[in-house]
Amino acid sequence: MASLLTLSALDSQPNLTLFPRLRRLASTGGWGRYVLEYAPNAGEMAFWTFRAPQGLLLPLSATVHYWMASATAGTVQFGVQVEARTPGDVHLMPGIAFDAANTGSGTVPPIAGQVGQVTVALANADGAQAGDTLTVVLWRGDLIVSPCYVWTVDLRDAR
Repeated sequence: MASLLTLSALDSQPNLTLFPRLRRLASTGGWGRYVLEYAPNAGEMAFWTFRAPQGLLLPLSATVHYWMASATAGTVQFGVQVEARTPGDVHLMPGIAFDAANTGSGTVPPIAGQVGQVTVALANADGAQAGDTLTVVLWRGDLIVSPCYVWTVDLRDAR
């Protein structure tokens, strides 16, 4: 699958009620990385809105790049939902009309701070087509008692 877009923490928008904290984590040499800090068991959601690129080829997937603050074992889970809006849609704005949830999980890396990735197949992508305005929602759905830092999300298509 080819990467279409890389969605960064800085590009995300918060859900109105429960959203991950946008944090700048300091690193060596004064550099910092912006991440979304998903608290354990909090039901937090962030979303991105963008125009689907020309040549979009279904099926889609989302690969979440993350690391855990302290956990070194367990299974991390992410959920992704997609809303596709085509000009002339019957759904009126600003209402929402997300397709059913897609989930994916993976084993937590054995060292806290080590980057892991989980790929979520987007079987439910709301009939996304090139030129649609897409909104992608990401949440964490596991029970691991450790903050999880999401760095980027790669949206990929079948090419």
